[in-house]
Amino acid sequence: MREVDLRTIGDGGRGPVTARLQEAFSAAVHGHDPRFAAWLDVVGSEREPQPAPAPAAPVTAAG
Repeated sequence: MREVDLRTIGDGGRGPVTARLQEAFSAAVHGHDPRFAAWLDVVGSEREPQPAPAPAAPVTAAG
């Protein structure tokens, strides 16, 4: 939290607790913390590119 009702809290920057939370979250979601490996799913692969989907058919007005 940096501010409430346009009033700055502290010096307006992130504090040490927020910094540690952000670093832990980033490590977990980017696969750098093995404790959270089971939370992750591989979304893409550099080994075999997937073909692009076919373009959608054009939409025509009924009438």
